[in-house]
Amino acid sequence: MSSKENSPERPNDNAQQNSDSEKGKDGNEEPKPVGLFSPELKHVRREIAWKWLLTTVILMIAIMGVLSLCE
Repeated sequence: MSSKENSPERPNDNAQQNSDSEKGKDGNEEPKPVGLFSPELKHVRREIAWKWLLTTVILMIAIMGVLSLCE
């Protein structure tokens, strides 16, 4: 069988998933808690605010458009 899965050129998927470089000291790396107004989340807050503003404006335009059809 000349399968790519068994070729020595392709790294073993299990070896990549179980690499020690991604683990903490005890083998389990826990996510670190981050505050809501942390500078690391600046881009997330900006994206959320932009999407909220866009959704609100679209809904406002749609509602005003429907209401303008009524006499």
